[in-house]
Amino acid sequence: MVRHDIAIAEIIVQRLERLMDSVEYIELYRATGTAGGAVPRQALYREFCEAAGAMAEASALARMRMRSPAAGNAANIDFLVAKGVLDRRTGSRLKEADRLAQRLAAGQGCDAEDAALFRLAGSLRDFSAAVLAWLVR
Repeated sequence: MVRHDIAIAEIIVQRLERLMDSVEYIELYRATGTAGGAVPRQALYREFCEAAGAMAEASALARMRMRSPAAGNAANIDFLVAKGVLDRRTGSRLKEADRLAQRLAAGQGCDAEDAALFRLAGSLRDFSAAVLAWLVR
């Protein structure tokens, strides 16, 4: 089982790296209003959806590593909160990020969503730090 746990941990780290690449892109966009040129809003939304997707995958893998079958995104986040990997506030914001990503992926984004997107990108960063800390325990 040790090799299996190591393999899952390596995949989790890969997902967290992908998440952080997207969060860094979003933060660069926020800081400069652009990321290396005129970037359409859709690119920003796509990056957020990538980050939220990586969070969902990492959550499911973390749950599997704890010998619990993965479930839906919200249930996986609740499980990580219950196990002390995430605090309740972060868990709540991650579920909000997941819902926002679903709206954006469905083409339902609007200017009013941008503030939430930038705020929730910070919660995705917090998720990454919490899961990395849990992995090294």
